[in-house]
Amino acid sequence: MTGEQVLIFLIATVVLYFGTTAFTHFRTAREETERRKVEADQAKFMSAQETERARILAEAVRQVPRVAPIEQTAGRGMMALTRAAAASGGATVLGSPLDVDTAEKILSEPKPEGEGRKIEGIFTVDTIDAKVQEGHRFEFRAAKSDETIDAEVIPVQVTEAEINLLWEASRKKFSVRVSINAWEVAGKIERAFVMKVEKV
Repeated sequence: MTGEQVLIFLIATVVLYFGTTAFTHFRTAREETERRKVEADQAKFMSAQETERARILAEAVRQVPRVAPIEQTAGRGMMALTRAAAASGGATVLGSPLDVDTAEKILSEPKPEGEGRKIEGIFTVDTIDAKVQEGHRFEFRAAKSDETIDAEVIPVQVTEAEINLLWEASRKKFSVRVSINAWEVAGKIERAFVMKVEKV
């Protein structure tokens, strides 16, 4: 072999070696980029699903207040699972990774505890605040304590005759017996729904 052939052979060997190494790095980097893109797409999809679940749950609690304690129990279960994930050094929830930092952030945010409350009594109808999606919001004033409660009146939960009785009580300023389901957080009524209305 001549010196020129040896030089060509060495150059070809170096080019092939570094070319193969460069291609391997390129392929690894590309696979990593694709993996991160897939993970980001999955996280985005899971986020959209969670947002939709939260919307459905909020709508269910709004329409049927007795669902609220079930949601509260589910929330406590989610917190227990998050604590376990934080203690174990990370976990996978519904196919998405939950690392320790994220779990600790979720746990550090204060979660208000709420509870359902049934309110029954004699009330006057002070005002009709606003029209809500399926009905109206009425302001009730308790005859004995002067406490006011804003509660939604939805036709699915009360009869047309009960709704008419509320409108009449509002116009003519007489008292009615009302049964209300309320959701309280930290002693404050967050949402309330009229379940029954009767003449006194």
